[in-house]
Amino acid sequence: MRQPVVLAILLLTSIFMSFSQPYDSDESNYSAELVFPSSNLVPSKSPSSSAMAEPSKPSVIWDEAHSNGWSDSSRDSNEIYRIIIHVTQGSYSGTISWFNNPDAGVAAHYVINNHDAPYSSNQNSQDGKITQMVKDEDIGYHDANANAHSIGIEHSAYIDPNNGYHVQGNFSTAMYQESAKLVAWLTFRYNIPVDRHFIVGHSEDEHIGGTSSHQDPGPDWNWSYYFDLIEFHRGRIHYFPLDRVVEITQDTLIHSTPLHSPSQGLQANVGEQYHAVEFCYCQPTNFVRIWFNSSESAWVNTNHVRQVTSTTLVETNLADEYGWLNVRDSAGGNDLGNLFNGQSFVMVQSGTWSEYWYQGRPTAFSHSDYLTERSWVAPAPQTAPNVTTPPENMTLGEVAVWGLHPTLEEMMYQQYYSLSMFRPSGSEALNETFYTNSNNKSHYLDEAGEWSWEMTFFDVLGIAGVPLSGTIEVAEPIPEDVLGCTNESALNFNINATVDDGSCEFPSPPPIVGCMDENATNFDLNATEDDGTCEYPLPSPVLGCMDENATNFDLNATEDDGTCEYPQLEPVPVLGCTYANATNFVTNATVDDGSCTFSSAEDSKSGPVYGCTYAFATNYDANATFDDGSCEFYESNLGPVDGSTEQVDEEFTGDASLGQDESESESNDFKEIFSTMPLIFLISMLVLGLLVTIMALTFRD
Repeated sequence: MRQPVVLAILLLTSIFMSFSQPYDSDESNYSAELVFPSSNLVPSKSPSSSAMAEPSKPSVIWDEAHSNGWSDSSRDSNEIYRIIIHVTQGSYSGTISWFNNPDAGVAAHYVINNHDAPYSSNQNSQDGKITQMVKDEDIGYHDANANAHSIGIEHSAYIDPNNGYHVQGNFSTAMYQESAKLVAWLTFRYNIPVDRHFIVGHSEDEHIGGTSSHQDPGPDWNWSYYFDLIEFHRGRIHYFPLDRVVEITQDTLIHSTPLHSPSQGLQANVGEQYHAVEFCYCQPTNFVRIWFNSSESAWVNTNHVRQVTSTTLVETNLADEYGWLNVRDSAGGNDLGNLFNGQSFVMVQSGTWSEYWYQGRPTAFSHSDYLTERSWVAPAPQTAPNVTTPPENMTLGEVAVWGLHPTLEEMMYQQYYSLSMFRPSGSEALNETFYTNSNNKSHYLDEAGEWSWEMTFFDVLGIAGVPLSGTIEVAEPIPEDVLGCTNESALNFNINATVDDGSCEFPSPPPIVGCMDENATNFDLNATEDDGTCEYPLPSPVLGCMDENATNFDLNATEDDGTCEYPQLEPVPVLGCTYANATNFVTNATVDDGSCTFSSAEDSKSGPVYGCTYAFATNYDANATFDDGSCEFYESNLGPVDGSTEQVDEEFTGDASLGQDESESESNDFKEIFSTMPLIFLISMLVLGLLVTIMALTFRD
């Protein structure tokens, strides 16, 4: 019972793994030898280095695939001659994981991320990021028909089999750029021609000898844009299509690429003629691409060819765009190789078996049923393309300019210019050769009279075009007006001036000094320089008090008349003890406040004794030395009987507070006077009575 269960588990595992693998993975895990229609399609390559600058390899991350997906090898440039473009049918990270799976049994050399693919996980890595999983020299199992001689590049995307294999989302620009950089480096490193026979999609296996059920990269892959990027990163930016027939002028090597790339080991011989279909402006030496054999990458130095005037071409015309035509060494003879659709060669002899120049041989043959003849005639010499010539009339000292504005299409035919120029005296002023990508040409006109010039254009094969010529009449310049002071007596007289501009300056007369203010009393009408002596009439003074602190301050006064008045300030009384023998005597006190204290009874005797000091008061105190305002009087003209002293005549009573303001002696005098007033009054009355009695007795007698 265990065996069926184990077998069932293995079967289910196998089914699960087959559904979980990316769509583009090849089921085969073996290396299959690529079957070519002819070995002549593959150029013979040498590992020798090229003089062309090597493109930069883009940044890659190394993540080795499981060994079940590749086999160890040591391939070099002679064994690697094709690049296969794949689509993963899965995410970037998912494809890397699949190639790491031992059950996958497949792996491409490179995997490239694409942010425009319908996989959210692709956003977790940089757009265009490259992971290398198999070394270039090792054989990856990515295309059963091309593994042995190719490098596989997977691009994360999904092409929909239910929608004509159109891509879901898109192929991002960053993905195209990084992939093109990688292919540019690979084609240089392994000397792989940059054309559609050697850089192909996975779906094109059947056209290189195999059978493929795959459809990637699908109809949305932009091959034209992709190849433009590859060419750009290879440094080829001056390529132009061409339709010329050239004859080899000296034995010359065939190169896989221009720019002195390694030769293919093949040679074109003197006298052979080939159809040139592309021109490379790649200084210091230019190249043309010829149909030398079935390879699309056969380049020769333009210095080793010349153009023929006319001939007949034979062009392969096959029903199958990807088919081929056998090449024989004679009519019906041995097989030399194959031609592909659209390739053309120079015919030597027409017939059932057309004879033509091929691969450095005297001639080769193919059946005429699959060839189309075309008469070819060299194009007529070209005139100047979009050149701006200088005017026919100029002035001595000016610069004659030839503006060069060729279009790319015109540059196909014009390779360089020559410009010669002669002065009126006959001497050569200019004789220069320059390329069509140069800037404008110019020359300084240093001689008056008629100048002559001629410009000739040469095409890519050095054939002179129809020259342009012209003359320039150079006149003496008309002198321009010179502005300045023309008066000789002026300080700034300009001897070269022809037109006076009013700027003359003359010496100034001696100044007349004086007062120049018309409001001054001594204003001088003739003065030209003020000397500061101006005098002005003085206004009448306004008398008054000018002290702002005065009560009668006059704001309008201009002269103080001494009348200022100031407020009389009453002295502020200082309260305190005014008795010197008191313990709390205050030296600056002006009013005694009754606060005196004494250290002994003896001292207090000389101190104040408060009470009523008026002898005629009802409460007179004979011991009181300081009246305290408590006196009480009988009702009389001296005051009220209630003791109030407010209405008592000052002559008799004084001020109740007087003792606080005057000295102690004055207070005692008053007290003595008032205490003796009743006795004096009685005596006075007695004396008066006595006098009256005496006078009465006298008058009686």
